[in-house]
Amino acid sequence: MDDYTADTARAWIEFKSEAAKEQGLKPSMSMLVCGPEMIPQTYQSWHRDWARFASDAGFEGVRPYALRHTFATLNLANGENIKTVAVLMGHASSAYTLDLYAAYVPNTGIGIGTRYMNFLRVAA
Repeated sequence: MDDYTADTARAWIEFKSEAAKEQGLKPSMSMLVCGPEMIPQTYQSWHRDWARFASDAGFEGVRPYALRHTFATLNLANGENIKTVAVLMGHASSAYTLDLYAAYVPNTGIGIGTRYMNFLRVAA
């Protein structure tokens, strides 16, 4: 992991730990997570609920995190603004989102060479 990512992760963990302490919770690896309607529950309870949902929806074997990528990919492929997707994903910048999902933004797959050559043809 690069230094920037490690520092960002440390800052996030510290921020979340302080928020938990303010709510009277003891930060630990078994810290509570928020379930539906922002109700705190243990990770084990949340995971059990996820497994039930995944089974009912036909998502067996799909990790919840994969749905983030699906969400971003589908929105970008359908023309959603990169800044909007970045905010919804909780990314620090739209540049980060673009780095991850550039292939799914319409027209980025055309290639800069093709666009440049077309520009030259029109300008001539």
